[in-house]
Amino acid sequence: MIESNYFYIFMAIFFIHNIGFFILVEQIISLKYPKSAILILSTINIILAYVCIVVVEDFIALTYLMLILLPVIEVVICFNSHLCTKMLCGLALPIHVIAMNYIITGIYSLIANESLNHIICTDHSLITIISTTSSICVIFVIILLVCIPRKFFKIIEQQVCRANLFLVMEICALLCLVFQIFLYEIDVFSIHNAMQLIVLGLTWMIIIYAGVFMMIGFDIMEANNTQLQQQVRHQALYKTMLANDSDIVIELDCTNDKIINLSVYGKYRQPAHEMSYSKYTTYFTNKYIHPNYIPIFTKHTDIKYLLKSFQKDRDHYTIKYKAQHMHQTYEWYSLSVTLKQDLDTVFALINIVNIQAEQEKEQEMLKLINIDSLSGLYNKMTTEKLIADYLFENNIGFLFMIDVDNFKAINDNLGHDFGDYVITDVSSKLLSVFKEDDIIGRVGGDEFMAFVKDGNTDIEHVGKQLCESIKTVYSDNNINIPISASIGIAPVTTETTFKELYRSADIAMYHAKLNGKNAFVIYNESIQ
Repeated sequence: MIESNYFYIFMAIFFIHNIGFFILVEQIISLKYPKSAILILSTINIILAYVCIVVVEDFIALTYLMLILLPVIEVVICFNSHLCTKMLCGLALPIHVIAMNYIITGIYSLIANESLNHIICTDHSLITIISTTSSICVIFVIILLVCIPRKFFKIIEQQVCRANLFLVMEICALLCLVFQIFLYEIDVFSIHNAMQLIVLGLTWMIIIYAGVFMMIGFDIMEANNTQLQQQVRHQALYKTMLANDSDIVIELDCTNDKIINLSVYGKYRQPAHEMSYSKYTTYFTNKYIHPNYIPIFTKHTDIKYLLKSFQKDRDHYTIKYKAQHMHQTYEWYSLSVTLKQDLDTVFALINIVNIQAEQEKEQEMLKLINIDSLSGLYNKMTTEKLIADYLFENNIGFLFMIDVDNFKAINDNLGHDFGDYVITDVSSKLLSVFKEDDIIGRVGGDEFMAFVKDGNTDIEHVGKQLCESIKTVYSDNNINIPISASIGIAPVTTETTFKELYRSADIAMYHAKLNGKNAFVIYNESIQ
């Protein structure tokens, strides 16, 4: 019978060994059940170990079978992950125990000059060896848990292909170790046999740990390589921005609200250590940004907005605003932000460029697209679009359809060049009658359209002003041609579409012509 003191010591060590093993497995893959399941599994293993040692005589064969099958079954049932990853974790315990047992038994055999068979058949020797084996395994587990961060353990679960290769290596190691059990049947002391166990155990321990650290190391190398590539791209982007005559370039540590690098008009400036990025942007905003653009600039340069944008996978955005140029007039600027992460820190690269020349060109292009070249008013397409867009969100206002009476006689008698002059003259009169925020456009050869947004406008007064202003006699070479305007006015009603409003104003204009021209008519249902 095994001495009770030694046996209880072994059981305690083996219990701690099992707890450490399951905690280590939990660093790699998640446990399905509460933490108390680890204690339950460890208790089950203790009970089975007791059965193997005390009750069953054929200790070696059954013990190794239990060591191989039980951890694998427990991990597969109680943990979440791919089957291969769970088997990989489950086989770690038997490989460690068997390999370490070989090493300790071989060393004990050399020291005591006893055969391997005699050692395992002696209760005191057997308990000493398996207790020492469990103790060393516990030390290994503690070292791994303390020295290796959990994120590196998670790499084993994430790298499925590498985990599969590692599982194959574990199975090979287990087969090699298990097939050496016959050495325990030899009842003659042999240095060769003892050394064979020691070398075999050490070899597979080294191979297994080398495999683990290679899996982790390869992933770290890939991460470092990716980080290095990102840094190279970031530096190239930074240099490109400087080369592109950027006015201001700010490299920023968003996590710590700190300016890393600052370049103003191509010259590096050392940011004040006591001034955070937030304080710098507050100073910059108050001193240089146009009052109308302070809200948009403040929002998109705020440190919280930068971090929130990165969290939502928005790693680049651009805004336009107006700011003082060289402490003088306000000009257009573009601010672009590029965000990236390095470990736990989020960085931003802010590039500010003067785009005044580009904006002026853009405005010229818009004029070519939207403005009628002769009158200087909106063209037909733009006028209709602006009114339709306004009606989409508003249901007040008035549409004026203005047709120049007798304009054909101007062209026929005074020539087309003179006709062009009349168009420009009428356009200037329309601009003088309507307000700045009204929409005015030329929609035909001698037809104009205007939309008044103010629902409280005295449209009869406006109609009279238009008739009086446009009514003119044009003369050239003793030829006198009078012109006037026939005007249709349609008020906006609830849910009025542009098409319906245009039709109403056109009908009213037609009735103005029927009434003798030089008149305005306000649409109502009676004049259908």
